[in-house]
Amino acid sequence: MLHLIPAWIQRPLMPAASKLRSLWRSVSRPTLYGVSVALFDDQGRLLLVRHSYGTRKWAMPAGGIGKREDPEAGLRREIREELAITLHDVRLVRQTVDQLQGLDNHVWFFTATAKDPPQPDMREVIAAQFFALDALPDHLEKRVRPRLDWVQESRSKQR
Repeated sequence: MLHLIPAWIQRPLMPAASKLRSLWRSVSRPTLYGVSVALFDDQGRLLLVRHSYGTRKWAMPAGGIGKREDPEAGLRREIREELAITLHDVRLVRQTVDQLQGLDNHVWFFTATAKDPPQPDMREVIAAQFFALDALPDHLEKRVRPRLDWVQESRSKQR
């Protein structure tokens, strides 16, 4: 339904909506479910995104899923909606529980490959760019480097 609102109207409302959602979560205390992905292109570069709300630091693509939604299907949906990318070679790396705004957030972390260039939806995602692993930008979201370590551990086990 929100896709019916033009992006130029929705984007400036995202910070306020994010704060309202945080307030609601502090009262209702739900258990959260989400997905995140280390998304690489054919050159081995990592896709990072910046959101229209929150810290605005570079982060791995991620999103919320429903309690009963299949995590891989939820990941594919989120990436398609926010970046217009079809995922290839999707692999589950780890399931973990993060703290998000003081709440348990059950996260399924994947790796995948993108064949398409990212097309940010300009609602939630305002920038998306592939970066060489040895040239990541400053101002990374705190979970980027630890999750890259998980990717390396996973690759080492596959050898």
